[in-house]
Amino acid sequence: MLNEGGEVHMRHRDDNPYNRWNVVLLAGEAGLKLKEKVDFQKSDFPGYHNKRGGDIRTNKTFPIVHAFNFKFALDLPE
Repeated sequence: MLNEGGEVHMRHRDDNPYNRWNVVLLAGEAGLKLKEKVDFQKSDFPGYHNKRGGDIRTNKTFPIVHAFNFKFALDLPE
């Protein structure tokens, strides 16, 4: 649940094929709007460790390239 004034932050790659996921469009369909998109800096998130999902080398890290921090907020009428 997200309260008014709250944000959802998501680290996501923005190169092919990941940009085809259209995270901004998906967020819009969920009632969120893009507030900001900034370069992802791992140093800004102490304790952050990225992990693979699924069956391929599950729980292993991978290089963070072409990554951004997408910041979404509720898309409320003004």
